[in-house]
Amino acid sequence: MKNNYKFIIMLIAIIFVAVGFLAFQEIPEEKSTQPDSMPNVVTQAEKKTLPSGFDQEKWQKEHDKRMAQHEQFWLSFLADREIKPLNTKPTYTEAYRDYVYYEGCHQIINNILNNMEPFYFVLSRNQSFNDLALNQQQALEERLSKCIQLSDFGQRSYDAGFAQQSLKQRYEAIPPKTDKEQQLAATLKLLKDFTDNQNRLFNVQRGEIIDHQLHLDLTAQRRALQNQIPKPATIFGGYNEADQLIVDELRSQIADIDQQILDNKYIDEAQVDQYKTEVERLKSALQIMLVETTSSDAYLTLYDLIKVDNQDINTDSLKAQLTGGVELIPQAYKVYLTPILVHFRACELSHPCGQESLLVEQQCLNFRNEKAPQACGGDLIDFYLNHYLSPNQLFDVEYVLSEGYSS
Repeated sequence: MKNNYKFIIMLIAIIFVAVGFLAFQEIPEEKSTQPDSMPNVVTQAEKKTLPSGFDQEKWQKEHDKRMAQHEQFWLSFLADREIKPLNTKPTYTEAYRDYVYYEGCHQIINNILNNMEPFYFVLSRNQSFNDLALNQQQALEERLSKCIQLSDFGQRSYDAGFAQQSLKQRYEAIPPKTDKEQQLAATLKLLKDFTDNQNRLFNVQRGEIIDHQLHLDLTAQRRALQNQIPKPATIFGGYNEADQLIVDELRSQIADIDQQILDNKYIDEAQVDQYKTEVERLKSALQIMLVETTSSDAYLTLYDLIKVDNQDINTDSLKAQLTGGVELIPQAYKVYLTPILVHFRACELSHPCGQESLLVEQQCLNFRNEKAPQACGGDLIDFYLNHYLSPNQLFDVEYVLSEGYSS
């Protein structure tokens, strides 16, 4: 039996050797039909020169356009949806509103680019897409489609911030034609001048360090003294009598060092006064624009500056004009009513306030507000009238609009 196994194994080995021998036999070369003078395509081919009429700039633009379309297709594929093409001939206002809309797209687009769920971090904590009301789900799906439509990654920079920068360049390249568009352009320039001069003022007020080594030494001393301050004896921050004496002494030394740090800086007081004057001038111009503009986009843009709490920019005088100079008390009531009043004013200036407007979408997708689903697919003013304003509050809104904004 063993001999039979050996015979079979040897037979199999012989067959494999024979097959291998036949497979590696040389196949006769076919004679080339090409002439011997044909250059080797790897080493001898002549370099092709671009035709004299080749337009490099035009080619680059067409190439960038194709790449942008490719990237948008890829983005829509990741989001599993078909996207309508972007309007190629928008007005100045339409292009600007696309830019503003994209503020709500950053988290969604960056989620997709990082292969995450589109609405991760967009919803409230412990909230899922299926927890939302059906009209909110639909609104969020529509926002996703619009965000992808507006995303342009033609510059090969895969980040929502770069996509919004492209939208900014898009509207800036369009000349404003109507009176309202010119007001919007003027407001945007005024805002840029204001923030630029405010930042320059801040930097000048900080001063220039004279002796850098001294500055480092004083900073280290201050940090060491700060670390020596004992912890409070109570949860309310109190100290016992002995510790209080130590704390007072250490804080006195820290104050001396702070003065030395300040003395080690050169502050150009003339330049400080110059920037202060310019900032106040621009602020006055913004205040007038806020009340007198007939452009709803300019008005809402100014509101966006005012509503952000920025310690470096004092906008109290501008905030007062949001209510037309009419004082609303108490403060809590003013905080509640002002955003509603601003939206009434924007709608009065013919801003889109219907069911497909951004203002309605923002109210609809305010997931911290239990009334938000009532805003979806409706009219903004109706939403406020039905769910927010009492008759007396409506009277206050109408009074501010008629008296405070009358000119």
